[in-house]
Amino acid sequence: MKKLYSACLSFGLAAFTFQAFSQSNMVLHINGEEPTPTADITGTHNVTVTGNVTAVNGEIIMPTGDDYLGISQFVAGFDITGPWTASFRCYLTNNLDSVYFIDWRSNNSTGHMHIAYKHYKGVYFSDRAINGIEGQLIADSLIIAPNTWVEIKVTHQNNHFTIYRDNVITKEADYLGTLSPTSTTTFGYS
Repeated sequence: MKKLYSACLSFGLAAFTFQAFSQSNMVLHINGEEPTPTADITGTHNVTVTGNVTAVNGEIIMPTGDDYLGISQFVAGFDITGPWTASFRCYLTNNLDSVYFIDWRSNNSTGHMHIAYKHYKGVYFSDRAINGIEGQLIADSLIIAPNTWVEIKVTHQNNHFTIYRDNVITKEADYLGTLSPTSTTTFGYS
């Protein structure tokens, strides 16, 4: 089982806590709160639910790999090659879980990018080509402790990626290649 709490994506680099995200730069914010726990509270996207996704006390619960949230068309004008921040809190019941926390499908059929977790890689960002070969760009190689909330943040600016866990940098790397343009997006697929 996996849980997400307050998934955010913003243009530009955001501050280190969810509360400090600038509403003017935010393009997506799913906060798990009633009356519409899986809605994008920025009003920018129509979020769809696939499978048995529920929300309790602000936590979005996705019991199996086939339970996730999705967006059919990502916001116009979001430039994956520009500065951005993706931030969310996650909870895994098993540290052997593999989870695509955020998965951006390409709109040019060349593959997709994702912020994900695998027990042998840790939290990572990948730009995967359509042939399925994983182009891992950065990975922190750390296990997520089971049954523990952890805040994950990935930033991109000037071809530089940084991964944070609970506001501590766990990995930094430069990438000079081309990132795929984005279209559909899923959250919590595994």
